[in-house]
Parts: sequence; C-alpha cells; structure tokens
Amino acid sequence: MGHVKVSVLRKVMLGYSVLAVHWLNSWTLALLDLSEKLHVLDVHSEEEMESCDLSRVGLIYESSHFKGIFTGGNVSKAMVNN
Repeated sequence: MGHVKVSVLRKVMLGYSVLAVHWLNSWTLALLDLSEKLHVLDVHSEEEMESCDLSRVGLIYESSHFKGIFTGGNVSKAMVNN
C-alpha cells in the first residue's frame, strides 16, 4: 500500500466542536457542529461568512456512531452496532 503524506498549512480555532466538514471551493469550508448548526467559513480570512441552524431539518446520520455523538450516546438499542 502507498502512503499519503500531508502537511499542515493552516490551523483555525473554532468555538464549537465539528461533526462534519466539506470543502465548497478552494477558499470556503462548510462545517456542521454538534448542535447541528452549519457554518460557512472563509479559510483565508478565518471569517464566518454565514451560519444556519439545521436542527429542525431532521438530519439523517450515516451510522448510529454519529447519531450517538450528537445525542450524547442516546441511541436506540436496535441501532447499536456490536
């Protein structure tokens, strides 16, 4: 197997814990925090361009692990992967 080598180019301090990250373009990140608030961040200026509360949307999580992080571990026993 090949190895991937990466270098840290920039660090950004945030006032929230990140659940998911997606690059929108080379300048902009979309970050979803644990309270299901979406933050759009300009990585060069480190300015938050916009934020939107998605908690009422009813997001669907890929696995019970992610839902467990959001709910503090409160996941239905039927959804737990052993």
